[in-house]
Amino acid sequence: MDKVSPYLEILKSNPNVPKFVDFQVLAERTREAEGEKYQLVLKLMDPKTRTHICTAVIYPMEWFPGRTKQATFSHYHNVLRYCYAGLASEGRSPELLLQIMKAIWKPEKKENNANGEKESGQLIILKFIISPDYNITGGELESAFNCPAKYFYESFLGLQRTIRNAPTSIGFVRGNAIHKGIQYASNEWVRSADPVKAMKSYNRAILDEWRDNFSVLIRKSYYRGPNKDLKLPLQVDSIIVDQIVEQFKDIKENQLLNETLLFSPERGISGRADQIILKKDYDELWEIKTGSRYFIESDYDPLTGVTHPGGVQAFAYHEIIKKVTGKAPRTFIEFFDADAELEEDNPEIIPLQDHAVIKRRKIDLSDDQSDEYLDLLLQTRNIAFAIESGLLSGYDRYKINRFLSRRFMPALGTDFNLLSSNWRRICNYCPSNQQGICSDGKKLHDPDIWLHFPQDLYEYWSWYFRQLRFELNNVKRHLHKLATSEIDNLENQGITISNLKLEKFDPYHYVLTLTSDKKIFTRIREGDDVFVTPSDLLPGEIFSVEGKIDSLSSKEIVIKTRSTLKRRGKIADKFRVDQVENVIFSQWQSRSLTDFLFESMNRSGILGRKISDNELPYLIKLILGISKPNKIKPIPRTGLLKELDKFKVEAIEKGLGLQPGDMLLVQGPPGSGKTRMIAQLAREIFSEYYLLNSKLVDDEKFYLSKPVLILANTHRAADEVIVKLSAFEELKPYIVRLESYSKDHSEIVQEYILPTKTKFDETLSEKADADALVTVLKKGIELYRKAGIIVGTLGSVGNNLLKGLNFHWVIVDEAGQATEPASLGAFRHCCPTTESIEGFPRVLLVGDHKQLPPVVTEETIEHTPPVPKVLLNAGLQKESTLKTSLFERLFNMWTGKSDNVVILSEQYRMHEAISRIIKNAFYPSVNYTPANNDIGKHTIDEFLEPYAKLPSTKSTNSEIIAKLFTPTKPVIFINTEKDKAAIEGIEEIDIQTESRFNIRESKIIGKIVTDFLSLYDEKDQLEIAKQIGVISPYRHQNNLIYGELRANNLSEEIIENLRVDTVDRFQGDEREIIIISLTNSNENNIIGQLHRDWRRMNVSISRAKAKLIIVGNQQTFTQKSSEEKEDEAKEIFKEVFRTIKELEQEKLADELSSNEITI
Repeated sequence: MDKVSPYLEILKSNPNVPKFVDFQVLAERTREAEGEKYQLVLKLMDPKTRTHICTAVIYPMEWFPGRTKQATFSHYHNVLRYCYAGLASEGRSPELLLQIMKAIWKPEKKENNANGEKESGQLIILKFIISPDYNITGGELESAFNCPAKYFYESFLGLQRTIRNAPTSIGFVRGNAIHKGIQYASNEWVRSADPVKAMKSYNRAILDEWRDNFSVLIRKSYYRGPNKDLKLPLQVDSIIVDQIVEQFKDIKENQLLNETLLFSPERGISGRADQIILKKDYDELWEIKTGSRYFIESDYDPLTGVTHPGGVQAFAYHEIIKKVTGKAPRTFIEFFDADAELEEDNPEIIPLQDHAVIKRRKIDLSDDQSDEYLDLLLQTRNIAFAIESGLLSGYDRYKINRFLSRRFMPALGTDFNLLSSNWRRICNYCPSNQQGICSDGKKLHDPDIWLHFPQDLYEYWSWYFRQLRFELNNVKRHLHKLATSEIDNLENQGITISNLKLEKFDPYHYVLTLTSDKKIFTRIREGDDVFVTPSDLLPGEIFSVEGKIDSLSSKEIVIKTRSTLKRRGKIADKFRVDQVENVIFSQWQSRSLTDFLFESMNRSGILGRKISDNELPYLIKLILGISKPNKIKPIPRTGLLKELDKFKVEAIEKGLGLQPGDMLLVQGPPGSGKTRMIAQLAREIFSEYYLLNSKLVDDEKFYLSKPVLILANTHRAADEVIVKLSAFEELKPYIVRLESYSKDHSEIVQEYILPTKTKFDETLSEKADADALVTVLKKGIELYRKAGIIVGTLGSVGNNLLKGLNFHWVIVDEAGQATEPASLGAFRHCCPTTESIEGFPRVLLVGDHKQLPPVVTEETIEHTPPVPKVLLNAGLQKESTLKTSLFERLFNMWTGKSDNVVILSEQYRMHEAISRIIKNAFYPSVNYTPANNDIGKHTIDEFLEPYAKLPSTKSTNSEIIAKLFTPTKPVIFINTEKDKAAIEGIEEIDIQTESRFNIRESKIIGKIVTDFLSLYDEKDQLEIAKQIGVISPYRHQNNLIYGELRANNLSEEIIENLRVDTVDRFQGDEREIIIISLTNSNENNIIGQLHRDWRRMNVSISRAKAKLIIVGNQQTFTQKSSEEKEDEAKEIFKEVFRTIKELEQEKLADELSSNEITI
């Protein structure tokens, strides 16, 4: 109310007069007060306290009583009405945040009461921003301005230009190289004032960009040498450096900000400004653009006909800086024209006020309280929000079809003058034009396609799409949450760490070290993206920098930042770190899902009419549960039985026997060697379809059909496939790992990443040289042409290396961990048309739905819409959510009814006693056994044999340690149910599920590990520690265990080699010794959300090879609680402990009370 009251007073003191204001309210629509009138009546409340402020009315066309001149066009009323209708269609409360920018106070009457007279009336709102808590980037605003329909297709629906065609342009690499070059060179100049060093930095930036986009560059031909995209960044190097020297001659290091994060919680707009220069009396904002003048999707200058990009984006950043700093910057667009000669006016500098976007609309940038200024910003922002949030159309196919009937979306009441005039050029790059589904496009196949999808197919798409959009919408609100919430609340949620001291900053390598006086307790972890902001500012207020957590301990954080720390005057000594939510994960899944929807129609071969379910391609009907799998005719490979077990051979034979469009599921329980099976199958396919057919290898045609594409759910799994493939010497020249240059991969994997394989760094180590680059690219092209096995992640399915390629087989690893929309990426590429008219490849889904499920937020799960009938008939249950993978759904539907499911039943990892727990609890119907006696009887003594024990020294727990590590008993259970000290912590419990901890369990584990290692020489301790893993589902518990290890004086080197981690991070790993801290221990027998998903326990137990030690409260995990959702998991845990008791009777396990362990 404090921020609203001054504006209300201004309005009330000037009744019936429109006034420009700037305040935020929560607006609840009251339909009953509207009656039959075409107006919106709103109840306005304080956003934080929900205190009632007043009643407001919004009329169409910005009308108000006494208005003489009617507006020609106005979007405000229409768009807001559609947004409220969208909320109603989803059953949500009719409440939206509004940033009111122009309004009138209309007094009604004065009422007499005991305290005197009270004036009443209502607010008439004229201009406003809808939902400023929803973040729209400057780039998205530019896209929405250019063409709302294109923005709808790309940003909301996730429709892309097809990846089944070869890429046509690498121009963005040129632009990125110049961008990065200016950033590197300007940073170096203001630091050293040395033009030679600045030039070296510019060259280093170009090399970095070339390396990072190597997969893009090798998709072009260079038989004529370097093209303009490679040459332009080098041709302008001296121009740029000279310009930097001149422009920044009086600028100090702390005055220049590059790639600066901007965000205004009042405008709901964010972005990265290319450059901000802090001057004494004003700031300068620079947006740097490159491209061809003939392919710019922006306005024509009304006088010259010239176009320049970036006008709306620069205008948005101009407004954010003005809002944050209180003064308008001087804003410029610097444009490098790739098709122009290097003359005095190239690069061209365009002041924002001279840009066509501003010029055409006669906007005065100095007058931000003008209708023209606000309408351009607000119409673009509101339309972008309405489209991307889903409130405009919801998931109603008839609404979507209606709104997309014209590119300008006239139903919204949009002012066409506030949209781009260059729409015909925009069509060239629009996916809807390529598909022929836009009424205003250059080609027209089926403009009513939204009405022609079969109902089952549409409901399938809609159900998954709603959930993905829900996740994405939450991410889009995250930045506003960081900027407006109390920092104590953010810390309690574990997404912010405050009061961090600046320990040191390396300005050359961008490494920041921050320390804390108190123990750090957070959900933030290594590898997370973060914002770093001075403590007295909010994220997005110019001086935030973006970075990635490099390491995090109890009192220290090391962050690799994107840019240097800057501040007006002295650099801050206190900072806050905020976790960044990433939109990319949801976006690529949406793209795969929507591509599946449209390709289902395209590959049916029918256009221009509604089609039935039976007219869909066979694979689509298979996924929808309409058709049953075809019977597979296996191709014999009995010779493999010398190397592999019969289950793997069966999977390989059936995999080879697949026909285009067929699918095979291979379930791989823990340790069953599914990655080995994938590698062998890839080898068999490659030998059959490639090595034995030399014309495919020698063919000069650029885009060859490839035998195998292997997609994993994670980079770790993809790297593991590479390691297994590399064991086959004959395959090595034909393997490619889809990845830009990264030091995060092992040396083995690096060998198959193209920049490394072509010796990019060795060839271009000194200076960026286009001719030298072409030499390297030609090597890359040669390797790429003959590549037969390409390995990547599901998220890389749109990688430039894959565009336009056909694949005979697609194999998905870790399919049980991938959401169904993510798995649909496997169907985005075609097989050769000579094999199938429908074009779908043979697909193998390899995984295990009884191990870790897909990662989905609890909030998304709670808001899961009802499962449609088509999916209930296709393997889903009423309680199913996005966490049910495609693998699990098809497995449930096909098992016992089809031979398209193979289960790998033999395990190659653990002692029989450990695998028996897994079999009984998690795979009761599978004959899950060790592959041989060497594995089934493997003990800890075999692992420890090379290491000599120190002379025996009697200690407090020496007998306990001897008992715990007895080789004849692979399983130990330390029961804490009678230990009064072993109660879980409940403080700070509001960090969702991350906050539970058990101090007693952490001390027990710390003591066990320390006392066990102390039996050995210090040099041997390090090697033994590498085979010890400690698992808990809670990060806080793991932090406590690390703390205990340090308190017991274990060296940091040993602690670094010990692995203490969550089960989610442990999948795919294994250790000789695994210790599990169950953590939860309470009188109510609540096991919590993480344990409720019993699959985590399967993964935890199955990491152990020779020794499994479980520490926890049996009663908590087996006795019934008030939480019915835990019943299924409790039955699983009962079977775990029942099997341990069975093993104890066979003298293969032991149970101890934690009271026996002295700390």
